[in-house]
Amino acid sequence: MPLFSSQFDQTVEKATSEMNTSEDWQRILEVCDQIDITPNGPKEALRSISKRLNSNVPLVVMHTLTLLDSCVKNCGRKFHLEVNSRDFEAELKRLLNKKKPSLTSANAALP
Repeated sequence: MPLFSSQFDQTVEKATSEMNTSEDWQRILEVCDQIDITPNGPKEALRSISKRLNSNVPLVVMHTLTLLDSCVKNCGRKFHLEVNSRDFEAELKRLLNKKKPSLTSANAALP
């Protein structure tokens, strides 16, 4: 169990589950509503979203990007300020700079 657990972790996990065959708009909007009514909601929600962006499952990452997009469109100025924060920017840079397996090493493993 992580050292810091956000009240958003479970809701975000359900909205971005790999078991979802398509976007779960009911849960996505539930996250947006929860952000709006929770003190410090934008910061906590973005922390939970960042965890899911680091998933190794591509479908989870795609669902998480859809959730992030929906939050940007629906959650207002406080959420926008968090998305534009240095902390989130650093997290995105770290995520984008993660070492990806190269095509040449994958092809070398083929018979």
